[in-house]
Amino acid sequence: MKIKRLENWKQGAESSLARRARTQYSVLVHSNINASMANSSALLKTLLIPLSVAIQWKCVTLGLQNTPLKKDAVVQHEGVLAPYFVRFIPFFVRWVCIAAAAYELAVIYLYPSSLILERICLAPSFDPTAFNTATAIGLPLSIIGGLLRLQSTLTLGPYFTFPLAIRKDHKLITSGPYSIVRHPGYSSGLVQLLAWAVWQAGGVVGQCMPKDLKWLVWVIIGMHLTLVGGMVVRIGREEVTLGEHFGKEWEAYCKRVPYKLFPGVV
Repeated sequence: MKIKRLENWKQGAESSLARRARTQYSVLVHSNINASMANSSALLKTLLIPLSVAIQWKCVTLGLQNTPLKKDAVVQHEGVLAPYFVRFIPFFVRWVCIAAAAYELAVIYLYPSSLILERICLAPSFDPTAFNTATAIGLPLSIIGGLLRLQSTLTLGPYFTFPLAIRKDHKLITSGPYSIVRHPGYSSGLVQLLAWAVWQAGGVVGQCMPKDLKWLVWVIIGMHLTLVGGMVVRIGREEVTLGEHFGKEWEAYCKRVPYKLFPGVV
């Protein structure tokens, strides 16, 4: 009887040890998976963030290369300071976006524990390596919008300028993305700007920025939303300017390509 009880106790102990070993193994596997996913997410972000900034940098650089305008162009903006103002805005936007991206990359690099991180990050419990909703939507869309805008900019070539201008040898570009909508540079630019605003507001910059620098988040968001409004106004002026310069050619183009920004929408 005692032998049987001893055997039962031995079997129970072995079973308990086996369950404990399986539990520990499961926890270890899950922790390794989570760590691997975190590392993969951090690596992906450190690749996508510089890519988004580089695309925006290239778009702005192409515009600045064509500005100031040469003598073969007639500036259509009102006011003497308008061309300088239009040049300053993209330059300012470019460096603000670079600073925001550099801050996010620094937080990702210093996470999870660092004395520096405690000083520059308001929410140390926030995981900067993860793709929250704002980052998962905003970051990829900023790249997609940027690539489409870059394609539109390259298609326009020397006719892409920040000040609204008509060159003496100006030609109406109707190929590539301009065969789909009349202002693909603005439609893709709107996507890019709104994506940046969403990404910065709900991502690392919006969640982790220290309280005394929190106003910078609103500056970044306000800057992007202001540019969106400026683009909408610019589209109307550009339509009028192109219509006056190209006349019937522009009218025929508008009939062939009826949408300004998004096919089937507007």
